[in-house]
Amino acid sequence: MLRSYQKDLISRLRLAIRQGNRRIIAVLPTGGGKTFTFTHIVKGAVDKGRRVLILTDRIELLRQAGGALQVYGLDPIEIKAGRKPYLGGVLYTAMVETLARRVKKKDYQHFLQKMQVVIIDEAHMRSFDKLFPYFSADARVLGFTATPRRMGRKNQLGEYYHHLEVGVEIEYLVDNGFLAEPNYYGVESDLSGVRTVRGEYDANEVADRFSKTKLYRGVVENWKRISPGEKTLVFASNIASSQELITEFTQQGVDARHLDATVSDLDRRNTLAWFDRTPGAVLCNVGILTKGFDQPDIRTVILYRATKSVPLYLQMCGRGSRMAHGKTSFNILDFGGNIARHGFWHDVRPWSLEVMPMQDRQIGEAVLKNCKQCEAFIPTATVICPHCGYEDVKEKEEQQFARLQLLDPRELRRRAEVMTMEGKIEMAKKGLVKPFWVIHQLGRSGGGEDAWEEVKRFVSGMGWSPYWFSYNYERFWWKDHYLEEVSNGSRMIKVG
Repeated sequence: MLRSYQKDLISRLRLAIRQGNRRIIAVLPTGGGKTFTFTHIVKGAVDKGRRVLILTDRIELLRQAGGALQVYGLDPIEIKAGRKPYLGGVLYTAMVETLARRVKKKDYQHFLQKMQVVIIDEAHMRSFDKLFPYFSADARVLGFTATPRRMGRKNQLGEYYHHLEVGVEIEYLVDNGFLAEPNYYGVESDLSGVRTVRGEYDANEVADRFSKTKLYRGVVENWKRISPGEKTLVFASNIASSQELITEFTQQGVDARHLDATVSDLDRRNTLAWFDRTPGAVLCNVGILTKGFDQPDIRTVILYRATKSVPLYLQMCGRGSRMAHGKTSFNILDFGGNIARHGFWHDVRPWSLEVMPMQDRQIGEAVLKNCKQCEAFIPTATVICPHCGYEDVKEKEEQQFARLQLLDPRELRRRAEVMTMEGKIEMAKKGLVKPFWVIHQLGRSGGGEDAWEEVKRFVSGMGWSPYWFSYNYERFWWKDHYLEEVSNGSRMIKVG
């Protein structure tokens, strides 16, 4: 019933528990069988007479016909709005918001204290945090997620969990035929006009160029060229842009519909049923189909929005990754520069419970600006000048038409191999090749001091900490050669 990598993850989770860990994050990509993995754990716990609670924000997926609970013969008591359940049972499912509204009541606090195993689905979401103070210190709390990362610095996962186990990466699932092969189409970022300093691109200008979000036109034209007649899911940034796309598609004779959070439950069900049964349908949505939506025959995902969130980016791309009859690949059409910002969907990512370090403010980065009318210094983010009342309204930037290009990771790596150091740094910063791949290419050549100098140049060009290599020591199999030669055995290597 379980795949080998799911069994391996369960074995490692059990080992972590035996070693004394009580709060554990388990990572499996979208499409990796996360729900079946934790349901297998639940089945084992229930069979041993342990009290188990499954917390989620999408109970309907757990309870649907053919779902994991039914397959394992489990029939949990559901805690839901408008009904007070019997609290003396063994297995429960609950929507997090429903339980959070009741947790101030003594009987529910006592209920949570009695739970011996707590399974949290989509554990990266902050909505679950409010329940942690009510769990028993001895309870095994297992949080499952495809993306163990949160934006910002507050309420990070490391404050609630103490151990992390990564199952397999997206790349493994694709290579082994569990997920469809992605084809990437995007707009190559333009570095024209970026000044050079001592033969290299100015780091501040490059960072500024790639931090800007830009949306390009030409969705329908590119879709007709790359994915004509294929079932397509579009992620738009707002309702207006989604409805504009619907108009363009329908004018071209394409069966297309729109969906957003304001649509009634009935209309939503009808729209999803239409999408399921209609070949070549195009469904534009705004913020509601990023998770908990499974439509395996989607052949194209269009990102008609930009995001700075890695989890959201991975969730959107993953909607097209499910395997279906006759399907071996799917297309990602990126109009928001997300691939350049976050890398390829299938890239291996170094997940951690630690807070991602904030980048230091770059030299020359403005914190003040001049008011365009009275020229007083005011904070950069200020819209209305407090001195003269001038309102600094940004003019809406005209969208450029984009002709998307195929972004092939293998071809990009071949190009990077023969590029100058400046080119390698540029491609890594654009997310077109993985920085760790570049370092491996430079370091494993065994070129002694020359190769080591190249590694140092690359790390410095990326703008990383001088002690970066120390913290990433174990990731490189050729490391000992340089540790002995460069630092006389010291693991505290300073780069640059």
